[in-house]
Amino acid sequence: MKTIYFTSILAIACALTSCDDSKKLAGQLQGTWTGAPEKLVDDHASTASYIPVYTFIKDNDKSGGTVMVNALITASGTTDGSNAIVTPYSLSASGRATLSGSWRATDDDNVALILDTNTLNVTVDPDAVIMTVNTIGETNQPAIDSLKPQIVNVLQMQMSQAIRNKLMTIKRIDDIKIRHDMMTCEINDTDYTFQRATNP
Repeated sequence: MKTIYFTSILAIACALTSCDDSKKLAGQLQGTWTGAPEKLVDDHASTASYIPVYTFIKDNDKSGGTVMVNALITASGTTDGSNAIVTPYSLSASGRATLSGSWRATDDDNVALILDTNTLNVTVDPDAVIMTVNTIGETNQPAIDSLKPQIVNVLQMQMSQAIRNKLMTIKRIDDIKIRHDMMTCEINDTDYTFQRATNP
């Protein structure tokens, strides 16, 4: 009977300690964290990268809450031309993706994430889309300008698919270590470093 009694006390103590550790991590994590640029697409026709920005909002007196993810995307590439432009052209563009979900600290250095793909929204700035014909002489600039709305729509679809494939694989953030305004962690077996952008 004494063995069962002390075992129960030990289990309760461990549970309380784990809960305290989770709340401590949650308190340290809340706020906005900005990462370094990451490759999003890299093939023979195009390249794209994004800067991840995570904002963790903690529920009152709890070890988790809601998370907002912003991705600042830049892309560049070339095409083989079209019926409107018979010569190849290159383009560069920038966009922003937003996504939300929930998070919960599971112990003193790990967080579980549930990102909601239905909240994904990607916008491309038309003014930041620059298209250039890869020839000397004839520029076909009016034809290029007429294609821009179509290009913006295509870019939004491509960026949406790429960022969805990237972010929806993230289920956990592991081995979190926070020192002052710097956070190191592991996501999908890759090491990352984030800088705090705002104080909790």
